[in-house]
Amino acid sequence: MENEYENEKFYAASIYMDYNATIDNDFKRIEEILTFTKGENLIIATDINSRSTVWHDTTTNNRGRQTEGFLANNQLHILNEERILTNFQSSVGASNIDLIIADKKCLQTFRNAIYYRNKTPRIIML
Repeated sequence: MENEYENEKFYAASIYMDYNATIDNDFKRIEEILTFTKGENLIIATDINSRSTVWHDTTTNNRGRQTEGFLANNQLHILNEERILTNFQSSVGASNIDLIIADKKCLQTFRNAIYYRNKTPRIIML
């Protein structure tokens, strides 16, 4: 989705990554979004279905390691902060599998538009 905030264009995407699907297909979708946006103010909210201590989970699984590498290679930044409550809970356990990620330009441009409520990153949309 293309939006504008204070005369600055930005892109927002929401992506669900199926735990049972090959994660490489999801990475290709994100790469297509990166190509389309050309590194211009991108923010992605995603149910990544992978675990990593990098985004404050208690463990790191293989999908988490793959995601860490993908994010680093594409210079995408995780906005999640450490918090007591997890962002996913079910009868089999709890974890942090939802991420908000942004490119470097988005962090620089909208630094004041990103705020935290209950230690969860939120975007001010006016």
